Amino acid sequence: MTFRQDIKKIFDELEETDIAILGVMAMEGSELIPYDVWKRVKGIPQRTVYDKVKRLAEAKYVTKIGEQRFKRKLSRKPHCLTLKGMLASLAYEKLSFDRLADRFRTELHIPERYAKAVKPLISIWAYFESRVSRLERHIIGAESIFKVVFEMRPAWKDVGPEPHLILSAKFELPSVDKFREELGITEGEYRALDNFVSVMVSLRLPEKMELEKRVLSYSSGLGPLPWLADCIEIPPYFAIRMFWSASDYKARTDTSNFLSWFSMHKNIASLISRGDIIRLDQYLRESVSKLQFSWRPVCLKREYDGMCALKNTKCPHDSLLECELVREDARKFEGLLNFIIERWAKF
Repeated sequence: MTFRQDIKKIFDELEETDIAILGVMAMEGSELIPYDVWKRVKGIPQRTVYDKVKRLAEAKYVTKIGEQRFKRKLSRKPHCLTLKGMLASLAYEKLSFDRLADRFRTELHIPERYAKAVKPLISIWAYFESRVSRLERHIIGAESIFKVVFEMRPAWKDVGPEPHLILSAKFELPSVDKFREELGITEGEYRALDNFVSVMVSLRLPEKMELEKRVLSYSSGLGPLPWLADCIEIPPYFAIRMFWSASDYKARTDTSNFLSWFSMHKNIASLISRGDIIRLDQYLRESVSKLQFSWRPVCLKREYDGMCALKNTKCPHDSLLECELVREDARKFEGLLNFIIERWAKF
């Protein structure tokens, strides 16, 4: 399947007229009232366009941006595409991905230096989502795009047995070369994607699952990431992400590090399979003692491109410890812990 066919399959609930409306809105690149959409879409009745825009809004493909006063008591209701709508609009034959590349980059908070990562990132997401059942698909959103790409990372890192890299019971990845060829990923895009995901993984700190906070998720069925991770939290927005890896911080995503890490897990699996708990304990103690420690501060409200979600501005701090919000939260947390320690000390 081509990229456009992948998108069409993911959004197969949409009719051609829906895709045309989304495509025209994407090509315009700004908010449009339903009347303006109708003027730009050829061959679709005005009432149909109005009804379609309303239903697309209900389905979260477009969103209404307030209301504008128009001709006394009348009002205009501009609409713009959501991330879901932008993705679906890529099925429109007259729309080039390049028209939306920068908007995707902004929406996903990808730094400008990783701009070339946008196209392969969306392509990988579409490749996976179009090849699994509806029940296995992720809920469409920025987090789902990153999750899919994160899980499929070993495919382009050339790690693990091929073609037996399985994400689900019915889904197999092609060989790495074929995989990249099918997606049309260039060398420059490959490097940008790999660099960005390396940064993204380092900063990843899910807010929901305690287990996910403490151990970066395995790429489902593919194998373990080449480091251990834990965190110290200063609620509600700050944490320190800690790493233990077989190599230094900057080199821990190298292929050689992946392979040595896989070998370590293979040896552990071998000892477990033999039920040898004594040698397993010895091996773990020896292995962990050789790991190198590193850490980095994480603000849950600081996006990958440095935008502050609380203030909706670029974070001005070189160090997160310079942020007064972070320090104030730390002071409150320190006070709470002092209170708890004093009470416990009485027992």
